[in-house]
Amino acid sequence: MKAAGKRPDKSSNHDRPRKIARLELLDFPPAESIPEIAGRVIAIELENFMCHGSLKAEFDIENCNCFFIGGANGSGKSAIMAALNIGLGGLSIMSDRGSSLQDYIKHGARLAPRAKISITLSNTGQQHQNEYGEHVIVERTFTPTTSTYKLKSIHGGKGMFLTSQRHLNLETVVSSRKKDIDRLLVRFGIQLRNPIFWMTQDRCRTFLQEMRPDKLYSAFVQATGIDQVRDSYIRLGTSLEEICTLRKNFVDYTMSIKRDYSSMKARYERALLVEKQKKDLSELQWVMCWLPYRDAMKQANKRKLEYEEVVRKLERSGQVHSEKQKEKAALEVKKEVLRKEVTSTVGDLQQCGRESAVPLTQLLQQLAYLKEEEKGRALAQRMQELSNAKKCWMNKKRELEDIQSEISAMERLIEDIEKKKMEEQSDTKMHHLRASLAEFDSKITDLLSNEGHLENERAVRKTKLATAEAEASRLKVKLKECVDALTVAREKQDRARAMEQDRMGRFGSSMLRIVRLVEANASLFKRKPIGPIGNYVRVLEERYELAVEVAFSALLRAFVCDNWQDNKTFEKLLRNHNIKPPIRIISKFTNERYKTETHEPAAGLVTVLRQIEVSETNVFNALVDQLRIESILLLDDDNYARHLMSSEPPRNARKAFTVSGAEVIAKSNLRPYAFYVNVRPENGFRILSRSQSFDSSAVAAEIAVAEEALTRARSNFAEARGRYEKAYKEFTTVTARLEKAQQEVENERIQKRRCERELEVAEVNEGVDTRLINIKNCVDEYRAKEVSVKAEMEEKLRRVKICEEKCRTAEEDGKATKMKLDGLRMKVSSQESELAEKVVLSERVEVEVARLHQTMLRLETKKKELQAELDVVRVEIEKTREEARECDAFQRPSFLEDPPDVDQLPDAKSVREEHAAIKGRIEAFEKSSQEVVTADVLQATKTQYKQSMSELRMIEDIYQVP
Repeated sequence: MKAAGKRPDKSSNHDRPRKIARLELLDFPPAESIPEIAGRVIAIELENFMCHGSLKAEFDIENCNCFFIGGANGSGKSAIMAALNIGLGGLSIMSDRGSSLQDYIKHGARLAPRAKISITLSNTGQQHQNEYGEHVIVERTFTPTTSTYKLKSIHGGKGMFLTSQRHLNLETVVSSRKKDIDRLLVRFGIQLRNPIFWMTQDRCRTFLQEMRPDKLYSAFVQATGIDQVRDSYIRLGTSLEEICTLRKNFVDYTMSIKRDYSSMKARYERALLVEKQKKDLSELQWVMCWLPYRDAMKQANKRKLEYEEVVRKLERSGQVHSEKQKEKAALEVKKEVLRKEVTSTVGDLQQCGRESAVPLTQLLQQLAYLKEEEKGRALAQRMQELSNAKKCWMNKKRELEDIQSEISAMERLIEDIEKKKMEEQSDTKMHHLRASLAEFDSKITDLLSNEGHLENERAVRKTKLATAEAEASRLKVKLKECVDALTVAREKQDRARAMEQDRMGRFGSSMLRIVRLVEANASLFKRKPIGPIGNYVRVLEERYELAVEVAFSALLRAFVCDNWQDNKTFEKLLRNHNIKPPIRIISKFTNERYKTETHEPAAGLVTVLRQIEVSETNVFNALVDQLRIESILLLDDDNYARHLMSSEPPRNARKAFTVSGAEVIAKSNLRPYAFYVNVRPENGFRILSRSQSFDSSAVAAEIAVAEEALTRARSNFAEARGRYEKAYKEFTTVTARLEKAQQEVENERIQKRRCERELEVAEVNEGVDTRLINIKNCVDEYRAKEVSVKAEMEEKLRRVKICEEKCRTAEEDGKATKMKLDGLRMKVSSQESELAEKVVLSERVEVEVARLHQTMLRLETKKKELQAELDVVRVEIEKTREEARECDAFQRPSFLEDPPDVDQLPDAKSVREEHAAIKGRIEAFEKSSQEVVTADVLQATKTQYKQSMSELRMIEDIYQVP
């Protein structure tokens, strides 16, 4: 039989697959602004409920605020309303369609009779529940005998519940208890028993039929719950009075707990301080155990250095001794050679004296005769005659020059007079001069016109030259860009070939050789260098790879060395294999990373340090030392970076890099704001990229395109250069023509001025012919006198030469012999001086050899003494080392190893002073009578105080104390 209130299933037979009916909504334009409110119905899904075998209705709550369900009688409109009530936990009788749940199960189901209602509610906006996701599903399943609930939460974006997969991956079952559903309905403000919220068709009909004032008032009171509100206010007043009294007592109780907690905390912190001081005391005692060992090591190192210094001095002395012995032998050989040369030169000197005996005698006799003549003033008379002859010759020479000068002046005067005379004989001279002036004016006018045209043409050529120069400059820049593009493409190809062999090839073709050399020669280093740095760095987000790479720059290929000696060894090793050494950073190796929290910007900002992962501690420390990566920001937008770093940069933010590779320097008191655009090519090779790859064929094609573009650019630049040179040549030609025209104008003006001066010449005076004859007679007299003076000068000059030749012959013979003798004497003297120097030098070398021998003996003795002292100190080291190892009862400091690095141990005096001070403080605390507070007791008191404060805040929130 059919249950009461059910309608027959008008759909098809049960053998066909079920179809999900979807309620289609009209496509209305969206509302202007619909506020988000939790508890709105988003969708309802029915299965075997009343007349619906399977139904799913969805409501567009983002764009619509009211929904109407329409259809023919019996289509199931009331069934949807009944499903909303029953699905949210309402009673079956409230829907007026049946007295029990089994009346709502669809009749004739193929399987066991079971109905299911699933209602999706929104959980965003006002009154939302934080423990649920963006949507909440209330699911109720019932059979004729049972009824169950499920409360589900959906986490995800809007509309996720509309998928055909029923959002299985996002649903989470929260509860299956009905009281949780009732609490959720109260939170959402859904009242199923309130007629304002829910009213069936029959109840609406009855309400409209009985709509009297008393009924309306009853409905108003029932709908608003105003009578319950009145009773609640009465109870609330009584409760507030009780809460006020409770609050006062609770405040006193909480303050007493707070005072107890503060006192206990002070005692606990003091106890912790004492425990820390005991730990420090134990660490100091451990350090004091190793101080004798440290002192012995220092003494040993000192003795070892002295020993090595003595050995080096002994070796140097031996080398110098050998060199001096060789020098002594060489000096003996040179001394013997010099003695032979001196003997030979002395023999030559004696032979020269015998050969020049007669000339020397004659020379002495002539000198004696000259001395006698000098005494008789004969020589003085000869010298006086020579002097007088020279003076006479000089006077005649000056007289001849005067005569020649006069003759030249008179000849020029005769030529001028004859020329003027000829010019005066022409009656038409003035007419010709005036005609010449008019001709000069015409020529100058034409030349000035031509000069103007040339200046205009020069301006045009200059403009063309500037245009050609600009075009050539632009094409030159384009050519450089093509060269850079080709360089980048070839670098890609080289890196791709290197990376095909090994991942290390991304750092350059020689990096793999460097790493293998370091591995193979690790024994040469105290601590093997670490590198390249980029091999230990990984960027967490791909979009920041370029910014981080620009920030690190060349340091990505750098190596980290522990000390200067390892740095020198590393450099020498690479240079021996003809490899250019990369950048080295010298930083003491350690096992602890630097603490950078105090130097970092706020937690919400992205920095290089927070965006990278460094797998090696010493690489991390080197990056912090060199780049201060904790204070470098990473920003997404260039404009935002400019605004942020130029106005008020964040605290501890020194600079920033954007995802485009731009660098921004923060504004501060010590440095100005600056912004540098990234100049690297966008498609260039990036070392830190994890996704960048290069196709060999694509790279080859890119190189071919770049080479073709470079060829075109070179051709275009050559053409532009040719046009520029042509324009420059034309400009130069026009400029030369202009200068020539200007020079012609100037020449015509000069001739014009000369012609004007000729017109101004006055008439020549009378008697020109008589004057001309007198001048010619004077010239003839001067020429005759010139011939006579020249003859006298030749006679005087001949006498002067004869006197000079006699004196010079005697002097030259004596000087030649004297010079030869002087040369031999100087040679003998030089050889004897050199021989004496060699003898002195030889004696000095012998003294130095003896001194070096004595020094070597002393150094050998000191070497044996230092060796003995070094053996004693080594025994002392072993003894103190064993004694220090027996101090295992004390705690080792965390920054020291076991055994410790002696260079890291502090000064002994400061350690003993600090040990005494800490020990005194501990003893003073132990003598005090205060009770020691444990951490558990303090934590219990703190928990009690927090609980009391929480309860007090709750009471104050309820009471709303102003």
